[in-house]
Amino acid sequence: MYSTAAELANTIVRNEGNQTIRIKYFARVELTSNETTTMENTNFIDESGAFKRYPITTMDIQLTPGANQLAAKKHVLALLAMLGYSLNTISLFALILAIGIVVDDAIVIVENVERLRKLHPEMDIKQIVSLTMHEVFGQINELITE
Repeated sequence: MYSTAAELANTIVRNEGNQTIRIKYFARVELTSNETTTMENTNFIDESGAFKRYPITTMDIQLTPGANQLAAKKHVLALLAMLGYSLNTISLFALILAIGIVVDDAIVIVENVERLRKLHPEMDIKQIVSLTMHEVFGQINELITE
């Protein structure tokens, strides 16, 4: 068990060749007691089949902003170059994907308007559109924000 944040920060995560990677290189370490750090007991079955109770600590570890960003950018750009893609190609693909999502949402709205027109012929078009948006807006908004 670590008694200080510095001890935990100096924990070696990986050692490749002469390069030692410690937690403090990519994360901010704080020892606190909150909803993300808890002390609990857990039960394990040992070799003889008996339950044994062990204390455990769960903790939340988060990367500091930009910790792995530079290495990731280099790897992604190298992979794109090896595959023959450029950033323009990827941007075009992203644009086509975004347009596809918008068109798909528009189709869902139009189909729902047509369904409601057949189901409620007594309603005028403004009421049908309002009812349609009430029915499908939550799902469409959820798809867009995910």
